[in-house]
Amino acid sequence: MAVYDSYAALEKRFPAQDSVDGVADTWDQSLAGNFHQLAELKAAHPDLSVLMAVGGWTLSGPFSDVAATAAGRAKFADSAIDFLKTYTMFDGLDFDWEYPGGGGLESNTIRPQDGANYALLLAEVRTRLDTLEAETGRTYEISVASPAGSDKVGNFNLDGLSPYVDFFNLMAYDFHGGWESTTGHQAPMYDTIGGDYDINTAVQLYLDAGIDPGKIVLGAPAYTRAWSGVQNGGDGGWNGTSAGLAQGTWERGVYDYKDLLNKVMDPTNDWKLYWDDEAQAAYVYSDSQKIFSTFETPASIALKSEWAQSKGLGGMMFWDLSGDTALASESLINAAYQSWVEGKSLADIAAQSTLTPDIVLGGNGVLDSIAAGIPDNGDPVDPVDPVDPVDPVDPVDPVDPVDPVDPGPGGDIDPETGLPEIVQITWNWGSQKVVAFDPTMDQLDFGWMGASAFELSERPEGVEISIVGNNQSYLLQGVSSGDLSLNNVRVLDATAASEWADFLGL
Repeated sequence: MAVYDSYAALEKRFPAQDSVDGVADTWDQSLAGNFHQLAELKAAHPDLSVLMAVGGWTLSGPFSDVAATAAGRAKFADSAIDFLKTYTMFDGLDFDWEYPGGGGLESNTIRPQDGANYALLLAEVRTRLDTLEAETGRTYEISVASPAGSDKVGNFNLDGLSPYVDFFNLMAYDFHGGWESTTGHQAPMYDTIGGDYDINTAVQLYLDAGIDPGKIVLGAPAYTRAWSGVQNGGDGGWNGTSAGLAQGTWERGVYDYKDLLNKVMDPTNDWKLYWDDEAQAAYVYSDSQKIFSTFETPASIALKSEWAQSKGLGGMMFWDLSGDTALASESLINAAYQSWVEGKSLADIAAQSTLTPDIVLGGNGVLDSIAAGIPDNGDPVDPVDPVDPVDPVDPVDPVDPVDPVDPGPGGDIDPETGLPEIVQITWNWGSQKVVAFDPTMDQLDFGWMGASAFELSERPEGVEISIVGNNQSYLLQGVSSGDLSLNNVRVLDATAASEWADFLGL
């Protein structure tokens, strides 16, 4: 394992205005570059976890050879540990092998045994990381950039990788792009033209492989796929024949989101925003330029975020940060943060954005929530998946992450530590948790959640914590307000503490 671009990583001197801490790098400091800036960022935000990516689309060629032998795996693991000891601003490794068994660059070495060998490689690294954790007292993680296409997933050995992987960064994009002469959606929720190239299918492949949904991080693109020479045909050129690739921002056929956003927001041009309500995907079209491009909006990201939360997934990620806009109301990453962390609804996030679809095709004609059991109007009736007629929230499914009879966390002493249970109160769109809570020892951890985000009430069944804006609740079964005290609550926001004190009559 070695640094690929040593100048950017280790040597580049940052002026004060570009430095995280506002202090200019000096010519004689021992470490500069991006690594030094990351160290400053971690110093400012101690809870930030930073993993170093290994491989990538253009650097996956050696993986098959490295993983093929015990000696190769050991050598890599040794070098990885040396790297983490040298560059202590990193908290683990993000493996980006594109892809075991093929599907990446034609120059990559591939073997039928790649998937099995990948698991052996991660096992070797995990063993070394465990030893390093014992030495340093720190926690080191392994994540993987993982494929979404069924052809590549089939070679990925998800079951073999899972014991060593903390989370899978699911690259749920590039379902269609400039390698095709027909336009298509880059990151649709549902495939409406055949082939099952869509987010819903990709996530289900992981769930069917037994992957804990909390380990799946749903990826979204901050870039687009764009074609030129596309005729309108009444639907903005979707699924139409192209004459080639659009100019793009840095390369043909690919625009940064922020670049195309500026074009779409410019009132002097003719870019129109479309919403395909069958595929649940946005796109834009310029009639004068005959350009079709995939696109994301804050609303489309909020829709994916709500859906991911309803599935119990672990979070969202973006490729990549540099493509997003700094305009808060139109930022894709900010939309995901507002949905996932602040608990804002799709309707609220869409309302603050100027990106309202000019034309909605198919479906119910409205860009609204598809999250299982949570229509955007607050109706508690469980909607049927708009494409798959099978109800995605079967109330008797024992593994359904939002099953209303799921007993949820809490109650018992942890058998490993012998300590009380800490129930994390987190955003999980639409979940209704029944908690076995012991007031004599257990605690509720609200983190930075403020009082405006939740309501407290006493019901015959127990004390209920309602996160109304997220259609979400926690029921402390069989517990009354008289059983509780402030010792049962962990909060970082003063308003939350005051809310609890008022509820308990203190």
